[in-house]
Amino acid sequence: KDGPETIYSAGDRMRRNGRPEGIGFRCPREGFDFSEPVFGVSAGAAVYRREVFEKCGLLDERFVAYFEDADLSFRARLAGFEAACVPDAVAYHVGSASQHGKTWWRSRQCYRNHALLVLKNMPLALLIRYGPRLFREHLHQARMLVSSARAEFGLARALFEWIRAWVEIVELMPHALGARRHKMRTRTMSDHDLENLLAR
Repeated sequence: KDGPETIYSAGDRMRRNGRPEGIGFRCPREGFDFSEPVFGVSAGAAVYRREVFEKCGLLDERFVAYFEDADLSFRARLAGFEAACVPDAVAYHVGSASQHGKTWWRSRQCYRNHALLVLKNMPLALLIRYGPRLFREHLHQARMLVSSARAEFGLARALFEWIRAWVEIVELMPHALGARRHKMRTRTMSDHDLENLLAR
């Protein structure tokens, strides 16, 4: 079980498959190397400059839960902001505690929100370049959703939840693409610089 000396996130990395990950997740804090560059931050323990919200907007409520902080971090990066981890600033967080063990719901949210995150933020050239990786991650998220929902409800309900998640993705596409058009017109970071920030 995670304890107060176990790291939940020492900042977030963003992989080229569009998957955000907490740096140092479940590693002991003692002796941990905090030198890895930080792409974004976990909103569970973050301090933002006011200009981030003024230029990039707030957390996207349509995400509901999971990856909404990664979405804000991606938008902030494209707008030219930087992120950093301050190892001496410690906050305590129990991940997914409010879900009361509903791993299927977490998997469902990660599945649909991964698609929204990529649609909103990944530049076209990188979408094309890393398309196979993005697709494999999407399939992985789908398998996680079906597996966790099947374990709790059975196969029929699991497939229903997968279909419902896809319906929501389609319903949210106009919002995601509209936000994308605005962001791509106003971003200051080049594809090359962004690619260098993405973990493999």
